[in-house]
Amino acid sequence: MQLVVMIAFCAITAISEAIFGLCLGDILDVINESSMNHLITLLIFLCMLIVVSISTSVLARVFMFKNASRSVAELKNHILKKQMGRTRGEQPDVAEFTSKTDLLFTNYFMNKQLVFLHFATFICASIAIISINWIMFIVAFITSVIPFIVPVLYKRISQSAASEYSDESTHYTEFVSDTLYGRLEIMKYNVAAKYMTRHEDKNAYFETKRVKTLSVNFIGDKISEGIGNLMYVFVLFAGGVLVNYDYITIGNVLSVVQLMNATVVPVRLIVSCVNQINSCKPIYDELWSVGEKSSTKQFNAQAENVTRSGHVLVAEHLMYSFPDSGRTVIDDFSFSFISGKKYLIKGESGSGKTTLARILSGELTPDSGKVCIGNREITDFNLATRIKIVNYVDQNAYLFRDSLWNNITLYRDGYDSADGKNRVTHQLVDFRLNHIDIDAALDNSSGVSGGEKSRICLLRAMLDMPWFLIADEPTASLDRANTSNVIHRLCSCSSAVIVIAHNLDEELEKLFDEIICMRR
Repeated sequence: MQLVVMIAFCAITAISEAIFGLCLGDILDVINESSMNHLITLLIFLCMLIVVSISTSVLARVFMFKNASRSVAELKNHILKKQMGRTRGEQPDVAEFTSKTDLLFTNYFMNKQLVFLHFATFICASIAIISINWIMFIVAFITSVIPFIVPVLYKRISQSAASEYSDESTHYTEFVSDTLYGRLEIMKYNVAAKYMTRHEDKNAYFETKRVKTLSVNFIGDKISEGIGNLMYVFVLFAGGVLVNYDYITIGNVLSVVQLMNATVVPVRLIVSCVNQINSCKPIYDELWSVGEKSSTKQFNAQAENVTRSGHVLVAEHLMYSFPDSGRTVIDDFSFSFISGKKYLIKGESGSGKTTLARILSGELTPDSGKVCIGNREITDFNLATRIKIVNYVDQNAYLFRDSLWNNITLYRDGYDSADGKNRVTHQLVDFRLNHIDIDAALDNSSGVSGGEKSRICLLRAMLDMPWFLIADEPTASLDRANTSNVIHRLCSCSSAVIVIAHNLDEELEKLFDEIICMRR
């Protein structure tokens, strides 16, 4: 609906500007005839046209902003789905939500609408010129078509420059983010000067790409502008010839001069818009098309209706080597995890405990072997179903910039009721987190200790208890008392629990049904 309204306002604006050009010529002819009454009537009409033109132009632009904003919002939603579907090792690209979408708002979505406005202005002005003299229309048409050669010749250059700038913007943002997040390590090892030098080099290279993109677009605009001005001169010459042979009046000349601005200038602006649209098209295609199927599939997927009782999570001859180093970390591992039992996986650092946990949860695919539940491989289930069966709680606990309550529930259904709130409250007491205000604002870098973060994320997973819960180093940041409490809570669950830990004493190890020792 907003698009239809925008088109209507653009059409009214173009028509009013064309009529305004015709009336200017009529005014000059009326002045020559010395008809004061007619002159006053035309001047009043012109004032009304100006008001209409300004009003509809403003309204058209407002609706353009709204349409472009809606398109950007849809694109950002799609990008969020795409990035949410990335694996644990893939880093999110925040630049896709900021600099890239800002560029698309102005140079892609807005320009696609402005092309229609400029085209409507050109059409209405052309019709007005035809009403004056058909020869002038032919001249105006020919001179308007010639500038369209520029975007055809310039398309590849502008797209290449914009793509280089976009890629380098991503690289630069990643470097700055990486440097700032690792600033403590940089300062600790006294290499700040090295990183400052690296930043200067990367920043300088990034700015050269910015200058190149701006220069390429500016040169393209100036070439189009120059050709447009030459065509403007040619139209003036043709009008003068027709006046000399009495085909049109002096008033018609003024109208033609005024309407030329509405023919040549819109064509030049269309060329500029098309150049910018072409330069941004690869960025739009990249943001929209990549990962579209996988992200949509994950977000639309519903959990399957699977039966819980009596299942066994079976790992059969698992093999896994790190892609970069080629080192084998899981070598022919086989084991059956029985529903309801408690398992402890321990071993020295680098023995593959976390890798095994990620394979068991279906998050990581082994080089060979398989993990099955019943007669199906765990990777055959969609994400919503897989989380109900096996939920892996990462050792790197993450908190959102939100309240404690929302960090635990993550806005899931069923916890706004009195029973749901009581359940969460009791869990907070059980995990010794009830001293934190339920509405307290938290984030991943401040507000709570490392041990509190790990317990919050563990509680987050235990609200909807899966068949098999895998907790990776849930006690790494805890003191002895809290370690004992967490292990007792996990071992008292009805579901199967697989704990990865290396610092448990013998008394706590006795709580587990089986202990699996991993070796390098």
